[in-house]
Amino acid sequence: MTHPVERLFQNPSECHKVIVLIDLWIDLWRKPFTEQHIVAILKETQSFLRQADRKEVGKVLDAAIKALGDDRSVDILLTKLSDPRSRYLAAALLGWFAQRAHGAIPDLIDIVGSPSVACGAAKRSALLIGVKEQELMLAIRTSISDNDDNAFRDLCDLAMQAGYGNTTSFRKLLGVAAQSDDADMRTEALDMIGKLALLDN
Repeated sequence: MTHPVERLFQNPSECHKVIVLIDLWIDLWRKPFTEQHIVAILKETQSFLRQADRKEVGKVLDAAIKALGDDRSVDILLTKLSDPRSRYLAAALLGWFAQRAHGAIPDLIDIVGSPSVACGAAKRSALLIGVKEQELMLAIRTSISDNDDNAFRDLCDLAMQAGYGNTTSFRKLLGVAAQSDDADMRTEALDMIGKLALLDN
């Protein structure tokens, strides 16, 4: 019998639509909202429902519900992260498992720090699961050592979204990056310092 996670990957287009819908509703409950915010969510939902094949979406929802209740799902999704064809969906789905998927954080951080179409999905899932400051600062430090300004930018963005922008360790790393021999790294660090200054005001 096919595992529910595998069924999610049999129809990636409809699965992606369900992920978008679920993410919209997660956003709604994660932050303060206004009537305009709710209207925007409802319009997105309406648009989604018009484009979706309802029968296929029903199958995806059924598989997602079963996957969330199965202890093997996280392990299967972790193996799918290594396949570029399934990386985006796997990264997006892991966030739904919250703390149960904490073992995925190192892989998600690697994806955030790499040139991957799954970068945004990996960031979102890392936030939903709960990325720890120490593991994120280590990745940022590595990106500075490697002079990887793209990884540095995306990892710093994740750190800011995770609420670590005002930590001493993050600010020290920005100082180190701002003194890098690499001009692109210095530019990214100064840009991030500028964003922090705007938040401080």
